[in-house]
Amino acid sequence: MGYLQIGRSLRGLDAEAERLWWAAQTIVLVALLVAGLASWWLSGLAMQPLLKAYRQQEQFSADAAHELRAPVANLLAVVEAHRRVAPEEQKAGNDMLAVVWGQGQRLNRLITDLLLLAQLEAPELAAALQACDITQIASDLIEETAEVATAAGVTVQLVTNNEAAIMVHGRERDLYRLVSNLLLNAVHYTPPGGTISVSLRRERHQVVLQVEDSGTGISTADQQRIFDRFFRSDPGRSRQRGGTGLGLSIVAAIVRRHHGQISVASKLGSGSAFTVKLPAAGSGSFRADPPLQAPTPAA
Repeated sequence: MGYLQIGRSLRGLDAEAERLWWAAQTIVLVALLVAGLASWWLSGLAMQPLLKAYRQQEQFSADAAHELRAPVANLLAVVEAHRRVAPEEQKAGNDMLAVVWGQGQRLNRLITDLLLLAQLEAPELAAALQACDITQIASDLIEETAEVATAAGVTVQLVTNNEAAIMVHGRERDLYRLVSNLLLNAVHYTPPGGTISVSLRRERHQVVLQVEDSGTGISTADQQRIFDRFFRSDPGRSRQRGGTGLGLSIVAAIVRRHHGQISVASKLGSGSAFTVKLPAAGSGSFRADPPLQAPTPAA
C-alpha cells in the first residue's frame, strides 16, 4: 500500500499568535495606564473639599490671630505705660485703665462671638427647638435698640401684615441674635436722618424677614464676602463702633441652622436690604440635621 503525506507551513499561525500576544499586552498596559490616570483624577477630585477646608482653616487662624493681636498689643502697651506713671499722675493712670477696659471688652466680645460660631456649627438635637414668635422678637429688639437708633439719628419701624403672631420653628436665643445683628448692622451703616424698616410676612410654608436701610450700601464685590468671618466693608467705621467683624457670619450660621436662606440686595449710596427666609412653625419642612447652604448675594 502506498501513503499520501500533506504538509502545511505554521509560520502564518505563529505570526498571528504573536500579534495577538502583543495586542493583549498592549491592551493590558493601556488599561493599567487609564486606570492609573482615572485613580489620580478621582483622588484629586476627592481631596478638593479637604484642601478647601484646610485653606479655610488656615485663613481663619490667620484672621483670628490678626484680630486678637491688635487689642492684646494695646493692652500690653497701656499696662507697661501705667507701670511707669508717677503716683501723682493719677488722672493719667485712670485714663489708661479706661483704655484697658475698652480693649478688654472688645476681646470679650470677640471671644464670645467665636464661641457662638463654634456652637452654631456643632450638631444639635431637634428637641431643643420650639415654636417662636418672630414678630414679638423683632418688636422687643426694636424697643431695646431705640436708644442706640436715637443716638445715631436713625428711625426704625416694624412692618407686618396685621398678623397677631408669625411663628418660626427654632431656638429663641438664636433668633434674637439673628434679628439683633441685622438691626445693629443697619443702624451702624445708616447715616443720621436715615430710616430702617423691619418687615415680616408669611409666604406659604416660609416666614420672610427683611431688614432694609437707607444707608451707604454695599458694593457688588463686597456682597460676595460680607458673610465671611472678620470681613468688613468699612473696616475703620466698624472698628470705631467696636464691631468684631463676625456679626453677619453669625447671622448666616443661624440661618443655616434653621434651614433658611439669606440674601442681600444693595447698591452703593442706595441702602441695603437683607432678606431671610425661615421655615414657618408647623410647616413640616424642618429636619434635625441642617444642610450647609451658603448665603446668596443678589445684585
